[in-house]
Amino acid sequence: MERIFQIIAAALLIAAIYLLWGGVTDCFVCCVLAGCAFFLSMRFQIKGRMAERAATEVESSEDEKDTLIEPDHEIP
Repeated sequence: MERIFQIIAAALLIAAIYLLWGGVTDCFVCCVLAGCAFFLSMRFQIKGRMAERAATEVESSEDEKDTLIEPDHEIP
């Protein structure tokens, strides 16, 4: 999903540069949409990293539970 937003951001940025180069000084909308698409792609990347980190923490906590040694007898 983040690749799609990165491609959209690049296309809109290229469109804004083309319009600015062609003499159209009102390309603010293209610039804003390109910025929004870029930050949405960053959001999806960060969200994916957080999900991976949470999954790793769950796996490591399960491994720690398995390695705990339970006593065979009770202490009086």
